Amino acid sequence: MKVFGKKTLALVLTIAMALSLCSFTAFAGEEAKTVVAGDEITLSDDALTDKTVLWDSTNKNVATVADGKVTGVAPGTAKITAHVNGDSSVEPVVPAIDKEWTVTVTEGTIVSISADRETITVPYGTDKAGALAKLKSGITVTATNNHNKQFAVNGTWSIADTDWTGAVSDTGVTATVTYGGQTDTVTVKVGKANITSYTAIPDIEVPLGTMGNNVAAKFPKTVKVKFDDNSEKTLTVGEDLKISGSYGNDATTPTTYPFTVELSETGAQKYNKNCSIT
Repeated sequence: MKVFGKKTLALVLTIAMALSLCSFTAFAGEEAKTVVAGDEITLSDDALTDKTVLWDSTNKNVATVADGKVTGVAPGTAKITAHVNGDSSVEPVVPAIDKEWTVTVTEGTIVSISADRETITVPYGTDKAGALAKLKSGITVTATNNHNKQFAVNGTWSIADTDWTGAVSDTGVTATVTYGGQTDTVTVKVGKANITSYTAIPDIEVPLGTMGNNVAAKFPKTVKVKFDDNSEKTLTVGEDLKISGSYGNDATTPTTYPFTVELSETGAQKYNKNCSIT
């Protein structure tokens, strides 16, 4: 009869326990599945038959699962897991079972897209690139697929070069968003310039006898303004700004008359100064 030493016996017991623990969980493997957003697929595995299964999704914004039925929510990828509890209190040990599926949700066929606003207003002085940036950041585009499932998408925005002149009228210009072969439009308007401050424009002094055109030459060529959204822009007189006053006559008499600096856009805030003829 062979006698085992204490160390040998302990080693045998340790190995036996490790083997028991290893056999407690059985992995049923991993598979890949695909489903269209708004559609459903059913997952199954022979190892899960006639057992109480705990289902879960790692990303419920992409796919949800209930009793093995997976519903596509939005394009993306999610792990669907199935778990069956084991029982180590009985002989032989009943192993736990784990199963995983990688589910890819596709968008299907896009049948329409829609922007959540029909009109967007950009500050005066915004260029076309700035308008497109505001469209991308300020408007949500929703796509609807052939399963009547809706989800947000990043569409491509465009404005025709010939439509954008910088100072867009009240009627605005049309911006087009495209995704999945479908389009929608948003009207882009430029807000009335609400100027909160101008760069200090000095009063103008001209000597007696100055010709009218030479009086006009004394006025500034550019003016820096600040809008009510705290943006600043240097505007050019004659393009973005106009200066008006009664300086058309020759300066033949000592006097002071007002002149006005204002945006070329009708109804914009005015900035009043004086011209002194001495």
